[in-house]
Amino acid sequence: MQVQKNFQRFEKHGVQVLVVSFSKRELFEPFAKDHAHSHFTFLRDPECKAYKAFGLRRAKITEMLKPTVAIKYFSLILKGGKVKKTQEDVYQLGGDFILDPQGKVIFSYPSQHPDDRPSIQELLSVLDQ
Repeated sequence: MQVQKNFQRFEKHGVQVLVVSFSKRELFEPFAKDHAHSHFTFLRDPECKAYKAFGLRRAKITEMLKPTVAIKYFSLILKGGKVKKTQEDVYQLGGDFILDPQGKVIFSYPSQHPDDRPSIQELLSVLDQ
């Protein structure tokens, strides 16, 4: 998680990081426990209500087969990682959002494919404004 590696830079802006997942409880709880040191708040959203509220969509099969997605998995394998069979909805896309203290969305980045994320610099530049 790039945000975790740069957390102090976000913390200087008074940002609270919220991680929302639609994972099943048995998959979510070990993940949250493994990242408990991260200073993030973890929320489970199994019905994808937050995803729908923020307009996050599900990917098409063609988006799942993009070369950039394949390269990411090949890179993982070359580094000794394993591609695990998942019980999750691999088509549900995520997003990154920044809300001001009043809850107004001041930055919205809905992912267009599974490995589509804004850069840390892009997120921090919004906070610097």
